[in-house]
Amino acid sequence: MANFIAVTDTKSWQKLNSSNKDERLPAFDAAMVKTINSWCVDFSRSGLSLEQLQLLSEAAKECDLKKQIAAAFNGATINFTENRAVLHMSLRDQKTDCITTIETQALAFAELKRCKDFSEKIRTSKITDVVNIGIGGSDLGAKLLNESLRPYHTGPNIHYVSNVDPAHLNETLKNLNPKTTLIIVVSKTFTTQETMANALLAKDWSKGEAQFCAVTTALEKAKDFGIDGNECFGFWDWVGGRYSMWSAVGLSVMISVGAPVFQEVLDGAHSMDKHFLNAPIEENLPVLLALWDIWNVNVRGHRNMAILPYEQNLESFARWFQQLAMESNGKRVNRNGQEVSYATCPVYWGEVGTNGQHAFYQLLHQGTSITPCEFIGFAKSNYKNPKEHQLLLANMLAQAKAFAEGAKGVDAYRDFKGQRPSVTLLSDQATPARLGELFALYEHRVMAQGFLWNIPSFDQWGVELGKKLAASILTNWDEPNSFDGATKTLLSMIRKFS
Repeated sequence: MANFIAVTDTKSWQKLNSSNKDERLPAFDAAMVKTINSWCVDFSRSGLSLEQLQLLSEAAKECDLKKQIAAAFNGATINFTENRAVLHMSLRDQKTDCITTIETQALAFAELKRCKDFSEKIRTSKITDVVNIGIGGSDLGAKLLNESLRPYHTGPNIHYVSNVDPAHLNETLKNLNPKTTLIIVVSKTFTTQETMANALLAKDWSKGEAQFCAVTTALEKAKDFGIDGNECFGFWDWVGGRYSMWSAVGLSVMISVGAPVFQEVLDGAHSMDKHFLNAPIEENLPVLLALWDIWNVNVRGHRNMAILPYEQNLESFARWFQQLAMESNGKRVNRNGQEVSYATCPVYWGEVGTNGQHAFYQLLHQGTSITPCEFIGFAKSNYKNPKEHQLLLANMLAQAKAFAEGAKGVDAYRDFKGQRPSVTLLSDQATPARLGELFALYEHRVMAQGFLWNIPSFDQWGVELGKKLAASILTNWDEPNSFDGATKTLLSMIRKFS
């Protein structure tokens, strides 16, 4: 791995620290409201001044950020701990406008064609319900994309099952007819414990009547399960699970909305890919959001950030980004194998507006800690209710204003100190293309974060540890003496309560 440095080790970072005396939000500066392609991003309440944003941009240049981005698109072994490239961008690349490696783009294009053909066959068949069985990246990305495209649904009903808790699968299947149901088993290795447990339960429920297909690279294992190779769709080790919604993992979405709408999503993502690759740092939207993260975490010391989309169909967006960012950058060792001396990924959480306003916004307004907030909105609704959409946006604008300005109360209980930072991201309408741009934007934000923190973003060894321990406990369930005292005691209580 090339010997890159962290943003905190740059000369510009030292200048930034010396400028960081006043923690009040700067006065409004129109230059901090940027219109970039189809998006407007308001940094005027971010807590950053224009000078500080420029210093952060200079620090990013000292990290050779643009060089690192280009290396990813060129197929460099960015995921060096697993000896893999990071090329989910190839999944939405275009033959006439290729910006990733030709080899990976060709593989992606061929598999996309297979998925499109299969989805059309299912959409014109007797299938009324599709059950996607997967977990983590094999579930949440596709689920988010399908929910966000609700206004465009024209195919069968789509259901997502991830939890090994039998309640999830049983409650999903109880009202379905196996004869008109397609089960998609999504597991790269076809060994994922939770997914295969659910797949076997679904197979028992089906009694040979439901149709099955697989998204996997383990064709022999899928064949042993009873799925024909022609109904197996693959992806590759250069696609991380949490970046895979654009691949065959999104097959359920393609069946729901049709291949042309799915292609519009890919086109939007490709547009954001080009922007991330080519735009200068000062006007690069994913980089600017990553720099805001760096500011909040490493300068202001905030350990939480709230993601607040004012768009009901993005109800899974905060959870999706939580997985994307925290699984990628929840790391304490840099790319040189050394423990870092600075904070990395914050805790991301959130909820759609206006639901969140009646849940946790009280803490955001008057709590003892400050949580920077990120608002996402669209000027026009996909539904014919303009007055209600106006009400939704009025609430979003009011919350951003209240967080920044506060209000003097008649007593301490009604006093709002304000000075709570936020960023607002706006576009015209949540169309398939805009959604593709949005999701790719947040993917690239995470990549930029990792480069700037100099950490390996694309492995997930913490996830693997839990899987190994679970397998060991399951194997020795009836002979727990080899376990530690706490685990042994809890197992005995489980047997007692069973």
